[in-house]
Amino acid sequence: VRIDGTWGLTCAQSGQYLKGTMQPPISVDLGQNVTLDCTLKNTDTDKYWCVQLQSQSPVIIMRSFASESTNVYYYNDFFKQKYSLQIPYRLFIQNITRDELGIYYCLEIDPLLKLSSGTRLSITGKGCFYLWLKSIYHFTHSV
Repeated sequence: VRIDGTWGLTCAQSGQYLKGTMQPPISVDLGQNVTLDCTLKNTDTDKYWCVQLQSQSPVIIMRSFASESTNVYYYNDFFKQKYSLQIPYRLFIQNITRDELGIYYCLEIDPLLKLSSGTRLSITGKGCFYLWLKSIYHFTHSV
């Protein structure tokens, strides 16, 4: 597995999925901000954050550089609007929508690929009720 500009494409085209141990899930309300910790603590290696959305291949969000802790490379310009890095190696996600729900991983290469425990983001019961109510409203007003 290569972690460079082509890894996300290779991963998506091959249909591979990340598997590993899981941290306890985090339930959030829609619109809430959340910060995820990287469980890999080697400060001498670059870190990568990726997400695996439901029934999709993993996608790399960003790379942070060990030598420049505030410098981040985003693999997609859209990610700059939703994600940022908090020191040390914490992923900040702002204004959670259904599009950000999935399993988040931190990766490093030292010299082999190391994968952190995954963290699943899901919406709270209140968020589920809101989505159900919104779908009922949409259905009754589109008939």
